[in-house]
Amino acid sequence: MIEATLAQITGLIGQIYLAAFDPTQWTPAIQSTRQLFNSSAVCLTNHTTNASGTWAFNTNQDEGYFRKYIEEHTHTNPYVSSLSAGPLHRIVADRNLFDVDTFRRSAFWNEWMKPQDMYDGLCCKLNHTASSLTFVDIRRGPNQPSFENKEADLFALLTPHFERASQINEQMRLASALTATFSRLPFGAVLVDADLRILELNDAAGILLEAGHAELMRRNGFLTTQSQSLRQLKKLVAEACGLHMDGLIGTGGRMIVETSTDAGQMVNYVLEVAPAFDSPFSGLTIGRCAIVIVKKIDMSNPEGLDEQIRAIFKLTPSEARLAVLLAGGLALKDAAQEAGLRNTTARAYLERLFHKTGTHQQSQLVALLKNAAPVLLRNGR
Repeated sequence: MIEATLAQITGLIGQIYLAAFDPTQWTPAIQSTRQLFNSSAVCLTNHTTNASGTWAFNTNQDEGYFRKYIEEHTHTNPYVSSLSAGPLHRIVADRNLFDVDTFRRSAFWNEWMKPQDMYDGLCCKLNHTASSLTFVDIRRGPNQPSFENKEADLFALLTPHFERASQINEQMRLASALTATFSRLPFGAVLVDADLRILELNDAAGILLEAGHAELMRRNGFLTTQSQSLRQLKKLVAEACGLHMDGLIGTGGRMIVETSTDAGQMVNYVLEVAPAFDSPFSGLTIGRCAIVIVKKIDMSNPEGLDEQIRAIFKLTPSEARLAVLLAGGLALKDAAQEAGLRNTTARAYLERLFHKTGTHQQSQLVALLKNAAPVLLRNGR
């Protein structure tokens, strides 16, 4: 029977939470748990239906041994099926999970557990989803006494901390992955709260806000724009954050912001607003927030578009020239003037373009050309 001091218990809990934010600290935390219980082995395992996602922190640091478990024993481990059928957070001994004598005749016992002196043990299921099972167990060797009730009580005191730390681990892992992806997005993305306070923004959004494009600016830590657009933006963000409709989270929406460049050209940006409840980004206060995606509506055509659409849709050079001008955002009258065509001739060409492309409206034709062009050019056809 172990006699743990308050200092030992609080020290171990501190190590567990160090591991929550730094997975490299799980090894000393697991070793300290083994020492506290005078056990032969301790293991914190997340067992997934996809074996490649299974991970474990244990007192046996032999990576080759763990690979053997992944390759040979993930589907024969009786603890997985037995714990899956049981309740969460209950401390259970091996004898309460299955017939121990039968178990010790199994290949799993003889090839995996026995060589590691993993005999008598206590287990606790920490989390269970459709695709994963997280549990922690402590083991003693053949010449050690079985765990007593007071030791099971101490284990029960520690398991909530193992559970919380493993949850934080997963949140940190997701946050790290999301933050890396978020920062590399090829368009502006701004995470805001219901008051338009900026919580996070990626590199593209930072450049856009500093330049004042799309009339969007960062002022005293808040996202702002011209007054008319600002009212609409606030409304969409409030809906996405669930400030209306009795707190029910809305879908957000889309708005167009028009601005002009230094050269006097008009440029449109589309702002997509969507809910981002319980932000996973580390360091942020959890709560209702919205993500604002900022994309420039690029009306320019890729080089060589006229040749590509001529080949695909069997157009004449004049038809292709008109199609490219329309795809660039010009009205039919302006496109006709640019191409040196009479209006009646341009309308006749447009009808032929409809027929050859299978479209019926100018907007459909433009959408087809704008969406087909990148694929055609990328494939070199």
